[in-house]
Amino acid sequence: MDTEVNRFIFRHEDKLFRTWYPNTLKSIFGKKTMRDVESIHKYVRSIGGPVFAPKNLKEAFIFEMEKTITESLRRWATNPSIEVKQSLRNMMFDLIIKKLVGFEPNSTGSKELRKNIELFFKGVISFPLLVPGTNFYQAMQSGRALLDENFLVDTVAGFIFAGVALTPTTLTAGMKFLTDSPNVVEALSEEHDTILKNRDETQPTITWEEFKTMKFTDQVINEILRLSSNGPGITRQALKDVQYNGYTIPAGWVVMISPMSVHLNPDIFEDPLTFNPWRWQEENANSLMKHFMPFGDGKRHCMGANFTKFQIAMFLHTLVTKYRWKEIKRGETFRIADLAFPQDYHIKLLPRS
Repeated sequence: MDTEVNRFIFRHEDKLFRTWYPNTLKSIFGKKTMRDVESIHKYVRSIGGPVFAPKNLKEAFIFEMEKTITESLRRWATNPSIEVKQSLRNMMFDLIIKKLVGFEPNSTGSKELRKNIELFFKGVISFPLLVPGTNFYQAMQSGRALLDENFLVDTVAGFIFAGVALTPTTLTAGMKFLTDSPNVVEALSEEHDTILKNRDETQPTITWEEFKTMKFTDQVINEILRLSSNGPGITRQALKDVQYNGYTIPAGWVVMISPMSVHLNPDIFEDPLTFNPWRWQEENANSLMKHFMPFGDGKRHCMGANFTKFQIAMFLHTLVTKYRWKEIKRGETFRIADLAFPQDYHIKLLPRS
């Protein structure tokens, strides 16, 4: 739960520590497959890295991303209310699957893949009881439907998981924070209204250059990422006895890095449970960034980090320039190992006058 220890572990990947997975994940993917992920990781990054590089985001993703977000929000506004997390998951699924697998939204292949992925996600964090009807059993069946020996697990499954499970959860938390912070929504609207005001009328979509000017939006995204957590931690296994700061981590022991405990440390982030994007203003940002690790660190720093932040920025741009919203069902949150929504969160989306 300490920044320096976490960074030390991240930055000694494959030297002192290796990636470790819980038994449920090993069973669903297959033990051999999980070992293979380790050996092909650098090749996977060489393939996946360019997909999410800024150059490719500028050239290949912007139009499709804005189109999908715009069409999704338009559909939301026709309903008396929408459940935020599932609606966001559907939106991200349509975007990610089309780009990574080539399936069109609502096609037979897309629907079948969506069904298997939903079952797979439930099983990853379930009790490993291999009995028909349990989440784990269904995930095992779905895993066999999703994966074979030629499937690049760390690329495709990882990208799908990040895009379809993690980002919607983060954005759902973000919607809740924004709903409870009208002053933040007002400041966001001002920034994005200015972008529209300065935009050339012949320009059909948002540009990468505009994205880079979104200073307050970046602060909002950082604060959403800081306060929302998508999992209890990141696990690594010691390859040998590791000496650090007077302690010994014995060989073979598993350590869990907890970015959330750092992000909520009051000695680092004043009043840590308060949603306050202004804490990321330029004069404070440098001192805070060294404690900020929503995408990990070291050689396994998430290659989709830029893509995720760009997705969120595009969503916020469309949301605050075209819509307002009101809560229908509050969707209270609580913290266990991460930020959880035990109940559905419903809003009504309204066109902005």
